[in-house]
Amino acid sequence: MSGIELDYLYGSPLFREWGSSRRLEVEGRVRLGFIGCGNHATTMLFPCLPMIPEVELVATCDLVEERARRNCRRFGGLRWYTDYRKMIEEEQLDAVAVVGPPKMHTELGVACLEAGLHVFMEKPPSVDLEGIGRLCEVAKRTGKYGMVATMWRHAQAHKIAKKIIGSPEFGRPVLFQGAFFTPGPRRAIPELGDLEWTYLVQQGIHPVDCMRFLVGDVSEVYAFSEAGKAGVAISASLGFRGGAVGSLSLTGSSPSVETLMYVAGEGGESVRVYNLQFLQYLRAESWAGTPGKYEDLPSLRWSQGDCYKGHGRPGYVEELTHFARCLIRGEQPHASLDDAYEAMRVLQAIHESIKEGTKAGL
Repeated sequence: MSGIELDYLYGSPLFREWGSSRRLEVEGRVRLGFIGCGNHATTMLFPCLPMIPEVELVATCDLVEERARRNCRRFGGLRWYTDYRKMIEEEQLDAVAVVGPPKMHTELGVACLEAGLHVFMEKPPSVDLEGIGRLCEVAKRTGKYGMVATMWRHAQAHKIAKKIIGSPEFGRPVLFQGAFFTPGPRRAIPELGDLEWTYLVQQGIHPVDCMRFLVGDVSEVYAFSEAGKAGVAISASLGFRGGAVGSLSLTGSSPSVETLMYVAGEGGESVRVYNLQFLQYLRAESWAGTPGKYEDLPSLRWSQGDCYKGHGRPGYVEELTHFARCLIRGEQPHASLDDAYEAMRVLQAIHESIKEGTKAGL
C-alpha cells in the first residue's frame, strides 16, 4: 500500500503515546495558580490537572471563597485566595490559568503577564481585536507565553488529521467544509454585542481556530445569517491564502453539539473528523484504474471513543498537557495569542460581511 500506510497511523508515536498507560518521565513541573473556579473551570478543566504529571496545582483563586476552597481541596491545591494579586505576590508560580468572562481574561491576562507569569486563558481572550492585540503586545514585551483554550486543535483526531493533510500523498488542501451546531447562545449578550457577534466569539472561535490549524490562513469571506427566537444560523464561503476554497456552517439553535472538519487535497485524498473523535481517511486508490465506475472507498478509520482517562471531551487534557510541556521546554505553545488574534480577524470579517452584505477581505 502506497501513501500513508496503516502502520503509519496505528504504529505511529501518536497512537503509541495515546494508547499507553505509562506515565511519562517528568523533566520538571509547572507551578500553576488557577484563577476562576466557576462551573466550566470546575467541570472541564480542573479534573484534567491530576492527570498531568507536569502540572503542580499550587493555589486556586475565586471571588467566592467557598469556590476557591472547594477546588483547592478537591483537586490537590495547597492554598486558596479571593484576591489574585495576593496569590501571585505570595506564591512562587510559573504560570496561571485564567477562566471566566472575556473581560476578565483580558484584564487579568495582561496583569499576570506583566507580573512575569505565563498565561493559559479560556476563549475568547477578548471581545475584540484591540483587546487581543494588547495581550499579544504585553506577551512579546515581557517575554512570557500566552495560550488560548481553543481545544479542538488539541483533540487527538485533529492532530492525526493535521499529519495526514501535511503528507506528500495528500497534497495541497483544495477544499474545506466545517460545521458547528450548538444549543446556544440564543440571545445576544450586551457586553459582547449583537447575536451574531455573541455567537461568533463564544462558539465560532472554535471551528475557525481549528480550520486555520488544518488548512491555513483565510484571505476572504462572504457570509450570511438568519437570526430568530431559536438562535442564529451563519453560513460563510471562504477563500484561503493557500488557494483552497470552502464553507463554514454555524448555528446556536441545535438541540445538541455536533462538529465536522473535512479537508480534501489535490492528491485525490480527503480526511474527515466528526465530533472531535471520529476520523476517516479516504484514500486516492478508490478510483485508480477504474475509469467510469466506482469501487467501495478504501478508508482508514480511527475513533478515540467516548471517554479518555475519565474525561468525556477530547482536547481538554491534551491542551493543558501541551501548555505544561511547552513551558518546561521553553517553547511557545500553539493556540497562541497570535493564533487567537488571527482567528478573531476571521470572525470579524464574517461579522462585517453579514452586516454589509458584501465580501470581506483579510
